[in-house]
Amino acid sequence: MPLIKTIHFSNITKEFINLTGSSINDSLGNKNNVADFGESLFLKLKISNLGLTDAHNLYAKISTTSNWVTTTRDSVFIGTLHAKSEVELFNNLAITVSNDVPDMSLATIKLLLKDQKSEKHYSIDITIHSPELQIINCIIDDKIVGNGDNIPDPGETFNLVFKVRNQGSSDISGQFNISSTEKDISIVEPSIKSGTLKFGQVTDIPILVKLSEASASGSFIPVSSTLDCSPYIIKKDFTFRVGKIRESFEAESFNVFPWINISPIPWTISSGSFYDGNVSARSGAITHNGSTTIFIRTIYKTADSVKFFYKVSSEQNYDFLSFKLNGVEIFKKSGEIPWTKTSVAVPAGLNKLEWIYKKDNTVSQGSDCAWIDLIDFAQSSPVNYIQHDLQVARIVSPVKKDKYGQEIISVNVLNLGKDILNGFNLAYSINNHFPPEEQHFDSQVIPYGDSVMVSFIKRADMSKYGIYNIVAYGLDNNDDNTLNDTMTVNIENIRITESLGVFPNPFSSILTVYINSPVADKLHISITNVSGVKFYEVEKDILSGQNSFTLSDFSLIPSLYYLNIRSYNK
Repeated sequence: MPLIKTIHFSNITKEFINLTGSSINDSLGNKNNVADFGESLFLKLKISNLGLTDAHNLYAKISTTSNWVTTTRDSVFIGTLHAKSEVELFNNLAITVSNDVPDMSLATIKLLLKDQKSEKHYSIDITIHSPELQIINCIIDDKIVGNGDNIPDPGETFNLVFKVRNQGSSDISGQFNISSTEKDISIVEPSIKSGTLKFGQVTDIPILVKLSEASASGSFIPVSSTLDCSPYIIKKDFTFRVGKIRESFEAESFNVFPWINISPIPWTISSGSFYDGNVSARSGAITHNGSTTIFIRTIYKTADSVKFFYKVSSEQNYDFLSFKLNGVEIFKKSGEIPWTKTSVAVPAGLNKLEWIYKKDNTVSQGSDCAWIDLIDFAQSSPVNYIQHDLQVARIVSPVKKDKYGQEIISVNVLNLGKDILNGFNLAYSINNHFPPEEQHFDSQVIPYGDSVMVSFIKRADMSKYGIYNIVAYGLDNNDDNTLNDTMTVNIENIRITESLGVFPNPFSSILTVYINSPVADKLHISITNVSGVKFYEVEKDILSGQNSFTLSDFSLIPSLYYLNIRSYNK
C-alpha cells in the first residue's frame, strides 16, 4: 500500500529561522572558493527568517569533532532578524584546516542557530582538498648540455629529469633535493625549487649532474631523491647505468636504442602497465592470425646475457609472447602472467634479439597483448647496437662468359639498419690492385631489408687471360656492422689460344713466346717444376698488339715444367 504524505503550504505566523545557503570564503587563502590544506577559512552562511514575526537575540555557533579542522572563531551574535528577511555571514565564523589532511577528506561542521524562542541544528560537510604526490620516474635528458643521445656517457654533463605526479586536488610547491653515494657522479644543483606542482598533472624537475670521465660503461649509479613540500615529504631511490646498456622506454620513444619496429601493426609505448618508471613497450593491437614483432641487432665483444621483464595477458596456450635469439625460440608464454624477470645467455658477436606476440585464429582473452620493460642488454660486456648497416649483398656483374673486356662492376646493396640511407660510398679492387676504385652513390635505401643495385662508372679491364679476384666493399659509411660490408667474386678469363703461344714445345735451350696484348704491359715470367721450385724468372715489356720474344740460358734437365706469365697491371 503506497505511503501518502500531505504537505500544507501557508504563511508561518511566528518566527521561523532557517539556514538557506552555505559555502566557503577563502579570501585569506588561495581564493579558489574551496577548502584546501592549511587554509584559514570563513564559513559563508545565508540565514533567513521565513516567518511573519521578528526573531530576537539570534546567534550562530559552530563546532566540530573532525581531526582535520579547528574552529578559530566559533560564534557570532546576530541580534534581531526581521520577519521575511535574511542575513549573510561572510567572515564571522572561522576555521583552520590541518596541513597534513588527506586529499578529499570530509570535515563536518555542526551549526547551531538559536533565538529567544527556538533553536535549529545543522550539519555542514566540507570537502577538503590537498596534494597527493608521487615521484614516478627519472629519465636522462642530455639534449641541451650533453650529446643528445639520451644516454649517460662517461664525462658527460646532463639533466636527471624527475617526473612528479600530483594525483591530489590541490596545488603545492616545495624543494626538490637529490644525493648519491657514488663518487663518479657530481651533482651540480643538488637542491632546487620544485615550482608549482599542479593537481592532476605531471611536472618535470631537472637536476644538473656530471659523470666522471673514469666512470665505467655499464656501472650502476644510485641516486636518492626527496621532494619536501612540508608537511608532504616523499622520497624515492633510483639507479641508472652508465653507457648505452639499459632500456626502460621512459623517453617514450623507440629511437633511443635502434629498435626495428616495422610490423604492419607495430609495438607501442604504453602507460597502461609498466614495471619500472611510468611506461613500457606494448605489443601491437593485432587481430586473429596476426603477429607483431620488435627486434634489435647487437654486437657483443664477449659472451654475456640480456635481462628483461615481461608481462602477458592472453588466451592460455593459444596466443603467445615469444622471445627469439638469432632466430631460435628461447621461450614462449601465454595466459595471465604478472611482471616477471628473465635472463638469456647471449654469445659473443652479432646477435638478433626479437620479441614477438602472435595470435591464433579464434578466441581473445584478457588484454590480448604482452609488455616488456627494463631491459639490461649486458652485465659486463660492451655492446654495439646496429643503427647503420649497409650490406654489400652481391656483385651482380660481369656475367659469366669466355671472353672479357672492359667490364661494368655492379653491386647490390642492402640496408639492414634502422635509418634511411641517403647515399653511400663503395669501392672495388681487382687482385688487390691499389688504389681501389671509389665512388659515392646518391641512391636512397629505406630501412630494414630494402635494396638497390648500383654500377661503378670506372670499368674493370679484364681482357687478359687469367683469374680476376673482384672485391667490392662499403667505405666510410658510419657503419655499425662492418662484417657484412665486403663481397668477393672470382672471374676467370679463359681466352688462351688467341692471346698466348709458345714454340717449340717440348723445348731444349731456347723458347719463343708469342703474346697478343690489347694494351702495352709489363710481364713477370717464370719457369717452375711440378714441385713449385722456380728455376728461371725475367721481366719483359710488351706493346699493344703482337709481341714475340725468346727465353734462353736455361740449365734444365729433361722434365715437365710450367711457364708462368703474370701482368703487373692486371
